[in-house]
Amino acid sequence: MKYPCVVQKNKKGEVIRMKKFGQKVVKYRVLIFVISLLLLIPSAFGFITTRINYDILSYLPQDMETMKGQDILLERTWRKLNM
Repeated sequence: MKYPCVVQKNKKGEVIRMKKFGQKVVKYRVLIFVISLLLLIPSAFGFITTRINYDILSYLPQDMETMKGQDILLERTWRKLNM
């Protein structure tokens, strides 16, 4: 075969590679299912234990101008709300 990435077809026009792939999936369906369950365990553990911090400003140093401006804005907002 000159070009391996070209899809092969038989006399009926069926795609041979996809048929072989489908046969392998059906043949090893239990093994595929077990492997997917085993891969699901660490992914579920990672999903449950991951903590997300939505406050991006908490990662910046306090002496940065952005943080100083944020503090001024928060202070003014709280003063207006408490009046």
